[in-house]
Amino acid sequence: MFLKVRNISILLLFILLSSFSLFATHNRAGEITYTHVSELRYKVTVTTYTDPTSPADRPELEIDWGHNNKTDTIPRVLIVGIIPNLIQKNVYEMEHIFPGPFTYKISVTDPNRVASVVNMPGSVDIPFYLETELVITPFGGAPNNSPVLHNPPIDNGCVFVPFQHNPGAVDPDGDLLVYSLIDCRGYKGNVIQSFSYPAGFAIDQDGNLTWNVPVQQGFYNIAILIKEYRNGKFIGSVVRDMQIIIGNCSNFPPVISSLNNELCVEAGTFLQFNVTANDPEGDNVLLTAITGGIGNENNGNNPFMAPSSPAVFNASGIPAPSVTGQFLWQTECSHVKKQQYKATFKAEDIGSPNTMASYYTVKILVVGPKPKNLTVTPQATNMHIKWNKSECNNVVKYKVYRREGPSGWSPAYCETGVPSYTGFQLIATTTSFADTSFTDTNNGIGLIHGREYCYRVVAVFPDEAESYASDEVCNTLIKDVAIITHVSVDSTSTVNGRIYLDWSKPTEHNTILYPGPYKYLIYRAANNTGAAFALIDSTMSINDTIYTIDTLLNTVGTPYSYRVDFYSGFDLVGKSNYASSIYAGTSPGDEKLHIVWTENTPWINTYYVIYRRNQNMGWDSVGTSLTQNFTDSHLVNGLNYCYRVKSVGGYNSAGITYPLINYSQIACGIPYDNEPPCPPKLTVTSACEKFENILSWTNPNHYCADDVEKYNIYFLPARETDFRFVTSLSPASDTIFFHTNLSSAAGCYVVTALDSTGNESVFSDSSCVDNCPVYELPNVFSPGNNDGKNDLYVPFPYRYVEAINLKIYNRWGKLVFETTHPDINWDGTDKDSGNLCSSGVYYYVCTVYEERFNGITSRVLKGNIQIFCSK
Repeated sequence: MFLKVRNISILLLFILLSSFSLFATHNRAGEITYTHVSELRYKVTVTTYTDPTSPADRPELEIDWGHNNKTDTIPRVLIVGIIPNLIQKNVYEMEHIFPGPFTYKISVTDPNRVASVVNMPGSVDIPFYLETELVITPFGGAPNNSPVLHNPPIDNGCVFVPFQHNPGAVDPDGDLLVYSLIDCRGYKGNVIQSFSYPAGFAIDQDGNLTWNVPVQQGFYNIAILIKEYRNGKFIGSVVRDMQIIIGNCSNFPPVISSLNNELCVEAGTFLQFNVTANDPEGDNVLLTAITGGIGNENNGNNPFMAPSSPAVFNASGIPAPSVTGQFLWQTECSHVKKQQYKATFKAEDIGSPNTMASYYTVKILVVGPKPKNLTVTPQATNMHIKWNKSECNNVVKYKVYRREGPSGWSPAYCETGVPSYTGFQLIATTTSFADTSFTDTNNGIGLIHGREYCYRVVAVFPDEAESYASDEVCNTLIKDVAIITHVSVDSTSTVNGRIYLDWSKPTEHNTILYPGPYKYLIYRAANNTGAAFALIDSTMSINDTIYTIDTLLNTVGTPYSYRVDFYSGFDLVGKSNYASSIYAGTSPGDEKLHIVWTENTPWINTYYVIYRRNQNMGWDSVGTSLTQNFTDSHLVNGLNYCYRVKSVGGYNSAGITYPLINYSQIACGIPYDNEPPCPPKLTVTSACEKFENILSWTNPNHYCADDVEKYNIYFLPARETDFRFVTSLSPASDTIFFHTNLSSAAGCYVVTALDSTGNESVFSDSSCVDNCPVYELPNVFSPGNNDGKNDLYVPFPYRYVEAINLKIYNRWGKLVFETTHPDINWDGTDKDSGNLCSSGVYYYVCTVYEERFNGITSRVLKGNIQIFCSK
């Protein structure tokens, strides 16, 4: 609702502040919005709220379209008086054709902003600026319309009473709106240096603006940025410049009783709930709905702006201290959207001279109904999935999901689609509403006999909103082929290995089409990938399902795969899925062996048992694993250890033996120390005045494997790129080293640890030190005395100096000596005349170039020299 004239304290404040400026004051608040007309044509609306008494009334505004310095004059099409002589609403409209895909910043700058804005000192001299961003994408998709703001950008409050406001933004395209507070802008969008937010301002992602609390009466302006996102991508924004009028009043807003603010309904459901507001001071309450398409700026009882079956909000037409409104909505399929609807309710105490308001937002998600009557029918090695058309004819496609075995999952409240945690995987997406079947061929390689496959289907709407998932339906392929159950290594040998092969016979084959006689053809491949199968034998009975005579194999060097083809006479009924033996291998570590294995089987192995051969040639279980690897630790380096792996698993369909147990070949290995020690932890301190560095480090034997025997020390001098080997140090308890006789102490060190077999650790963390240069000049000099004392001007003992640039001047500023050598060795003679300089005070400037870790650095010395000479 708009600001009420009955708010006496606010009205007096208006009159008082307006009297301070008669000419420059004008704009209070506003925003720019747009709607798509056709192709690249948009209608742009500029809405401003102004002081109608100002002579700066604008029947038209200059608008910048954000391209090619293009501007136009946009005419005013509507004037609405809000409060006589105080607030006027102005609406400007114009259509514009943009040149093509781009992001356009549409803006209006007006020189006249209202005076006396508390948080914008000098506001009367600051231009009023509005902008909006329009994104026209080159990648297609529906054109964008800006959000519509249903609550006016002028509101009022009282000092020391928490202030609330909501712009009532609705996006006609159902895009996600993201709110934030930004600084108000001035000329051409520049930051207003005098602008600031009073303490306590915040806005949430429902657009609820709060200020806790105003402490000074007056006009305040703020700016709300509303960004639009579609499928995660930014597609536009609107900036609202808003005015808040705080009066010296005492009134608390009505309280809207708490209710469920997150609702989820299935399309077709009738949604109904009550909203109740009470005024704590007994004032009459006006309860309206202002957002989500509910209501408009003149009448709070208008319905949603849905094209059909809109919602309505009915509140009591008689103001009272307690008012209840009823929200009613017969939802339908056209309401299904990915984003929530937001209905914000506003309660105002209209009986008070100082009108105050509170807000409450209810978010409503309308979800599509689940697809129904899902069926799954086996067809050879495929599954044919079929379902009814969705009850919603605005569905654009369906997603098909599959997993092995029942999930036991039922969608939770408002849980749409098929979440990944259920174990389902997306296997197909259809292309239309009427496309209600799919044949699962497992990407052309066929599904596996003996496994149970479960499916769910989800309907998808135009904005990618997903329905509830269908009921889960499971099935298995018809058992009309042999199903291999065992490929187990019975004997490990390079020339006489043996493999046990077994399968479950067909029980559901078509005996009319295939009456027999039946036989199996057995194929073998010397790999675990099922490539290059060769026929090795056949059996002549359907019940003959055990084949134990596959011998003379090299089970040490290779795995083997098998396939069993089922024949009726000369007719192939079907081929089994191939299955391989488990093939294990070992790799050594320090006092450990890593056992890894591979296999390809149509059944699912759920866990593995690892056996190690003992001294009595028997087998001990040393562990289990859920994955295809295991590490056997605490072994003795240099000894030979042998292992077998047992798999335990099976098929997840009835009629097949469970569990299935198979063994790998025997795999042996010898552990040895091939693992470097842990690196030491290094600390370096510099005694640079002695040209040495002191290194100390930790002994890894105290916190890691106890096998360190010595250390290697490496040094990286300053300005070099590679570490140099310095020395080795042993035993492991010797953890201090003095690096002496350095020409430069600057650099970095690392230390490595080495064990008895020569394994070297990675570098420790580097530790760096710098030089400590010293260079000082004396202030007294007595040349020409030939007494062998103080005859040359030289520096005090120095260190880590590469060069200097010394210039010495007499008292008239004449240069008498210069050098770049750090030793100087000046004998007191003038560089031009060669004569000995006379006694007196001389001045010097000396740039010293010092050797540092990061390179040569310079510093400047300035001082004077007192010369005493015999001249």
